[in-house]
Amino acid sequence: MHRIIRPWALITLGLCGGLAHAGSALDRVQERAERLLSNDRGGPSEILYVGPGGAPCDHPDFDDALAAAAPGAEIRLTFGPFSGPFVTGEKSLTVVGGFSACGEPTPVGRTNLVGNDASTVLSLLSADGSASFELRNLLIEDGRGASLAGGLDIRGGINVVLRNVLIRLSNSASDGGGIRVAHSNNTDGALVVLLNQTELIDNVASSKGGGLACLGNGGNQHVVILDNGRIISNNAGSGGGVYARNCTFVSLAGGENQGITDNLAQNGGGIYATGGSQVALDGTAPGFLTPGNPEDSALLAGNRAFSDGGGVYLTGATTTFRAVDADIAANEAQDGAAIYSIEGAGVTVERGPETDCRRFDSPGSPPPCSRIRGNVSDQFYTILVAGDGAEGRISQTFIHDNQTGSSINSPLIRIYSDVGGESSRLELEGVVIHDNNVNLVLVETWNDSFLEVLWSTVADNVLGGMSPALFQTWVQNGAAPEQRIFYGSIIHQPGLPVADSTDSQNSFFFCSIAQDLGFPGQISQSIAADPEFLDAAANNYHVSPESPAVDFCAEGSWPPAYPDMDGQTRGTATTNPGTPFDAGADEALDRIFADRFLD
Repeated sequence: MHRIIRPWALITLGLCGGLAHAGSALDRVQERAERLLSNDRGGPSEILYVGPGGAPCDHPDFDDALAAAAPGAEIRLTFGPFSGPFVTGEKSLTVVGGFSACGEPTPVGRTNLVGNDASTVLSLLSADGSASFELRNLLIEDGRGASLAGGLDIRGGINVVLRNVLIRLSNSASDGGGIRVAHSNNTDGALVVLLNQTELIDNVASSKGGGLACLGNGGNQHVVILDNGRIISNNAGSGGGVYARNCTFVSLAGGENQGITDNLAQNGGGIYATGGSQVALDGTAPGFLTPGNPEDSALLAGNRAFSDGGGVYLTGATTTFRAVDADIAANEAQDGAAIYSIEGAGVTVERGPETDCRRFDSPGSPPPCSRIRGNVSDQFYTILVAGDGAEGRISQTFIHDNQTGSSINSPLIRIYSDVGGESSRLELEGVVIHDNNVNLVLVETWNDSFLEVLWSTVADNVLGGMSPALFQTWVQNGAAPEQRIFYGSIIHQPGLPVADSTDSQNSFFFCSIAQDLGFPGQISQSIAADPEFLDAAANNYHVSPESPAVDFCAEGSWPPAYPDMDGQTRGTATTNPGTPFDAGADEALDRIFADRFLD
């Protein structure tokens, strides 16, 4: 048996308490996943060939074969096309397309299943959750669903594997232009795995989920895993690529012709998640029975929202998004080009334990560690964490070359809390923020929001001419601003103060290096100095051996929770054992690899 990885394990380690219940629900599908994906399941109960002309074909029509097949049968389709709608019953089946003729042992292409712009093409049903389906080598297109999916409708607590399946040019008048996953009359969650370059392309949903709509109604969440393939150029009102409600969605897809890219929506161009959904991008994990893409970032790129959340839109107190070794790039929106998180949703962006950033700028080599880069907001902010206790943690991530619009107040990052509401908070650790172009300030906090900037490097960003500071607090109606803590960091932006506030100043700047210290707040064990980067002009923010950042800090009240930006251990003294930690995102341990941004 092939090793089965469990991507839901990364979900259970996330930021918010709401993840625990999702983890327990996902544990219950582990055995189903191993049975579904194992190569040791035995052969089919029978093999039926479908094609014209009589023997050796067993049936002329796919409908006839579906009705006649025994449970556990394998149906083999010649090229077709075969016109739907097709509906399965309560029995497990394997459907394999791409045979040039009946009786041929090996498929050589895809079989075309069409809806003729009149119906959902294929519906897989399991009222009691007992059925499993495997679909291989199919082209599902030209479907139209009134209340169901356009291409493939999956209902009930059902197990489904798609291998080398292309679903395109299908429309739903409601949810799921390409695929819709929904409950039937039970509360079991479906398990759907997309493998072997399965693709959802150019599908449209009037409401939710142009490519995929995963709609949970309570009970065990549906689990949908994009292992190897892409969701591209789909369109919807919410969730151009993916819409998830009370659903777990994991994408491992990255590298050439993979990922969630170029989708369009009013909100959530790439992904829209609500209702306690657990969404993850994981660029480190190997795939299900395939090599996967452990050396390529999971990709969320080129998506657009006319309103909010170009890359991902998150809402709801138990909704979470976690990106591990992800590339969130070139997404666009009016507000929140990369990440838009509101109403208590949680965000985590980080790198895996074994990845190395040295390949990032190599030609033809996608970044293996997390990047938020090249996103464009027409009006406000690249990243928003706002409202009712929304939380974010971004670590060991490079945030660069993002751009906000021409509005008078359009920061790179915004943390917002309503007056009298639950505080929102964002933690940045081991982050490099450079070469972003914003209209006014880099990071702003509103009211009683909370910000921590730990062991990070901020340098060479372009700010609008009227910017009062890099980090700005705006206070409304006498709200008391929460703390902004800077510890073990480098802030290098000559000509601008580090922090400012419209009301009481509540900044704490400890054991850090800045261009100057002439700003209000509590400042201690810090200096104004040039950090002496190795080559900032070439985006190399490692510090030189002579930098004042070397051995600058003790562990203090905020010890590093992560290695440095290269995955190297922090706190190894080179000159002073009493203060062994280097300020900034780089621990200057190994100058042999000092050019790793470039090689």
